[in-house]
Amino acid sequence: MPDSEQKFRYLFEKSPIGIALEDLGGKLLFVNPALCSMLGYTVEELTSMNCSQFADPEDEEEDWELFQKLRSNQISNYQIEKRYVRKDGTYCWGRLHVSLLAEGTNGSPLIIALVEDITTRKAAEKVMEKQQLALQALASRLINAHEEERKRIARELHDDIGQRLSLLAMNIGLIVGGLPKERAERAELFRTYAEVSDLVSDVHELSHKLHSSRPQHLGLRLALKELCSQIGNHYKLAVEVRSEELALPIPSETASCLYRVAEEALHNAAKHSGASQVTVTVSKGERSPNGETLLRMEIKDNGRGFDPTLAAKGLGLVSMRERLRMIGGSLHVQSRCGTGTVIAAEAVVEDAAAQRAKAS
Repeated sequence: MPDSEQKFRYLFEKSPIGIALEDLGGKLLFVNPALCSMLGYTVEELTSMNCSQFADPEDEEEDWELFQKLRSNQISNYQIEKRYVRKDGTYCWGRLHVSLLAEGTNGSPLIIALVEDITTRKAAEKVMEKQQLALQALASRLINAHEEERKRIARELHDDIGQRLSLLAMNIGLIVGGLPKERAERAELFRTYAEVSDLVSDVHELSHKLHSSRPQHLGLRLALKELCSQIGNHYKLAVEVRSEELALPIPSETASCLYRVAEEALHNAAKHSGASQVTVTVSKGERSPNGETLLRMEIKDNGRGFDPTLAAKGLGLVSMRERLRMIGGSLHVQSRCGTGTVIAAEAVVEDAAAQRAKAS
């Protein structure tokens, strides 16, 4: 026996990866011990079978289509991940690599299939997927709970503390108005009245910051204009809003989400980017066949930028991404050190006709 053939047979027998030689009809001609161990069959059992007999029917269609292309020389090899049915009826996962050998021992082409058992990896991926879904559900609950708590505190500030302070300011004003101008206490009470009035304004402003109802009451465009004006004035930052006439109803949940994303992005740009100018652009894309329109909001700054791969797990980006995920949207970040940053939020909304059709 030639030395090369001995080496091949040794590798064939000792390989930890399943190996099979098949004819063009999928009939198994040779199999190695690793494949037998993976599927639970003996060599004799496997070599009396066709490869389709232990393939999972749900994955067989893709494999069969590629196998036909291989047979007709449209492709020379292919690789897929698929399920197999073991002899005992249980399932396992394999990474299958199939190649066409130009010529077998009798002159006809043969198929060589390499199968790596990835069952353990797939099981681990499934566990990780479940954990990821659980984390997403937890993140959603945390965001909702956070929003509800902000709403509760804002309501108490506005309806309780704010009202009480307003009443106090009004009483002080009445007292000041009833005192003779020559009374020394009048000037001091007037200063107190002015300070309490300022405090009332601050409490109301804090209430709006904690939970703004502007997107619902004003609409997204005007709410963003007010937000940008407020942040620009506070941080002495040039913030420009560019928004086309959208002419479609935006659900309150979507409007609130985009408002919160803009708020987070603008604060980040003002505090951390060193930018002198920020532009907020709201536009809509093409309508899909089912009447949905892509709504896109971009926040672009001329700051120092950052490496998105290093900041991807930052709480700000995570919060924005999770908020958008909750409404079926997505977040895209483009940034590089020294070139500024573009944060794009995208969400799909239905036009009025589509909403009416769905309701009916």
